[in-house]
Amino acid sequence: MAFSNPVPALLRGAAVAFPLTFMLLLVATLASSHSQKPRVLLLHSYYPDYQWVRDLNIGWQRRFDGHAKANVKVHYLDTKRFPSASSKAKAAQQALHLIGSWKPDVVVAIDDDAQALVGKRLLNQPGLSLIYAGVQNTPASYNYTTAHNVSGISEAINLTAVRDALSVPHQHNQPTVPLRIAHLSDQSTYSGSVSAAIRRFDWSPHRLVSSQQLSSFENWQQAVLQANRQADVLLITNYHTLLNAKRSSSVPSRHVLQWTLRHSPLPMLGTWGFFVDEGGMLALAVSPFEQGETAATLALAALRGEVIPPDRRHLINREMLVMLRASELRRRGWQLPEIYRSYARATGNARP
Repeated sequence: MAFSNPVPALLRGAAVAFPLTFMLLLVATLASSHSQKPRVLLLHSYYPDYQWVRDLNIGWQRRFDGHAKANVKVHYLDTKRFPSASSKAKAAQQALHLIGSWKPDVVVAIDDDAQALVGKRLLNQPGLSLIYAGVQNTPASYNYTTAHNVSGISEAINLTAVRDALSVPHQHNQPTVPLRIAHLSDQSTYSGSVSAAIRRFDWSPHRLVSSQQLSSFENWQQAVLQANRQADVLLITNYHTLLNAKRSSSVPSRHVLQWTLRHSPLPMLGTWGFFVDEGGMLALAVSPFEQGETAATLALAALRGEVIPPDRRHLINREMLVMLRASELRRRGWQLPEIYRSYARATGNARP
């Protein structure tokens, strides 16, 4: 009777089992390593394709990527397109559920809705660092200045730069004279703070003749036509949460601005880059890149366990972008010194 030799079969089995076991161990090791990394939640108020969000993310990536071994998750509340109270409440609930289940070590909350809906509920939580950026309302309004686990950067529009641009000699084909300024805004979470700053500012030799916060596109249209009769220039800050006729959602911002451009002959200035991206003439803009880079710097410090002194926890922006659209400048008859055009071209912010 012949007996088969079991050794070759065993060797063949080992040849299959060993690589499989090795791969399983490798996967388990990588999974364990991945789960042990600190977790960072980047919580945006708005949506990915919004110009401010896009450029802020670029600033974040420049500073954060490659400098930290962390699991990063990005979540968008999308409150610009869905600004109703019920939509915001639902967005807040989803974000808080994510935080409760994923348990991040650092939450980076961007823009005011993220603070109002989520951030202010995370104060002094053990083991959690809260970083804020893109905030127009005061940090104190969210009780951030008395919390031990919060740091961040606010943003303030540069009204002096806007006034200087208005005072350039021979703009819009007439001598420099005191100009009548009409300011228009929607009713975003932070629009009250922006409008209050505009009303307090010393615009002399020019004069602020009106400053309106509007809730609907219909109200906006009426305000634009009124400004045509009362003002020499329009200052436009925010227009992304103007509700449609059914009050169900906001009118697309590009549609709002294009309507405004068609129905007003006035030169128009903005204070964020999206104004020029969507067709506007000139923006003396808050830099989203600075906001993203600073938030990343603070997040990296939190991951390293650094304790930031109280006098350095609450920062404010220092940088500004000049953005312009040449065709609108020509159409509105607005002339600018070459330094504005050169700076916009050098930074890639000059549009044809």
